[in-house]
Amino acid sequence: MQFLNRNRKLLSIIALFVFCALHAFFLVRIIYDTKNYLVLGFTSAILLFILISYYKASHDVTPHHFKDLYLVLSVLLGALLTYAIHANTMVSAVLASSGIGLLASYIPYLNKKSTFLNTLPPPIYCGSFVGMSAIYIADSWLFVLYASCIAGIFYMFAKNMLNGFGGKLGSIAFGGVICTQLLYYFIS
Repeated sequence: MQFLNRNRKLLSIIALFVFCALHAFFLVRIIYDTKNYLVLGFTSAILLFILISYYKASHDVTPHHFKDLYLVLSVLLGALLTYAIHANTMVSAVLASSGIGLLASYIPYLNKKSTFLNTLPPPIYCGSFVGMSAIYIADSWLFVLYASCIAGIFYMFAKNMLNGFGGKLGSIAFGGVICTQLLYYFIS
């Protein structure tokens, strides 16, 4: 963890680059399939402006500690619960995720004075987005386990980044799923 604390600024830049690269890959892939290059140019310009505005915003980079691993476990919990509901019942992925998110939102009410319990709902909800993955992509519990661990690590490093930007949790979940899918692709 000392390495992480010494290189916080570098890790912040790397996390932002990975975040933007994943989004760019996703958007370019969709737009390339439609062959609409005007939309590709417009979307690229918007992504560039978002990147510039994020770079100009102030950043509160706090040190990472070993105790932050509970964030990874929270993402894992949300993913596995959502996947269990979605894969084993007739409940849609959206309803399963929203149900887990709703339950997670009540966790801080168990002890209103606990700062720890107040930090649990966002990573659990992020994990529920991982668990929403289509069954033909997330075809096993092992895939969901790997994807949620990767998303949890992304969440841990991005906990003080992109605050106030919409789509942070879904983007982190997307990053975990796409990285796991790429790992599966290269391994097999």
